[in-house]
Amino acid sequence: MIIETKKIRGLSIWTDRSPQGKLTKTVYFEYRPIVQFDPENLKERRIAAVELVELGYCNNTTAGKICDFHRNTVFKLLRTKRLLGIEALVQDERGPKAPWKYVGQIRKTVKKLLRKYPNWTDQQIADEAERQLETSISRSSVARIRTEKDIRYSDRPKELDLEQLAKIADEIDLKQYDERQLAFNFDADPEFIACMQELIREGIN
Repeated sequence: MIIETKKIRGLSIWTDRSPQGKLTKTVYFEYRPIVQFDPENLKERRIAAVELVELGYCNNTTAGKICDFHRNTVFKLLRTKRLLGIEALVQDERGPKAPWKYVGQIRKTVKKLLRKYPNWTDQQIADEAERQLETSISRSSVARIRTEKDIRYSDRPKELDLEQLAKIADEIDLKQYDERQLAFNFDADPEFIACMQELIREGIN
């Protein structure tokens, strides 16, 4: 049973309750469901917020409104997912050592260890970081931090970008068309060569 519907920046959000009382929130884009989660489940809310931004459907602020987070929290969740993987988002730790709460310290520690022990494997770095930070850090997390680069989560071009791209394409096409009109191929055009030869003959006569 649908108990609430609303729209936020082009996205439709429907909340329904099952006969057993379970709540489900579904986010639609142009009538297509893109994310579904239990609004009472913290783990599902975290993952949904990250997916909404990474898929390019909204920014941190909008994802926060949909999933009931502050935009800064969404930013931290995105950074946690990028550096530590999705497993860090679903850990049950809620104390001061929860990875998503201090991912900056994890990154700083791992970077420091990588500089100090450049020949160590990712697993060795992870083990030492775990010892220093007293929290679980996977080998894959170290690998991500070792090779991290700036990642843009919104790959879908915005409407303004599409308009600019279309304008540039039209300008290029028009320029090429004008150049084709102005550039006569005197040597290869048989019709032009025939006309020139006829003019030459008439001039001689």
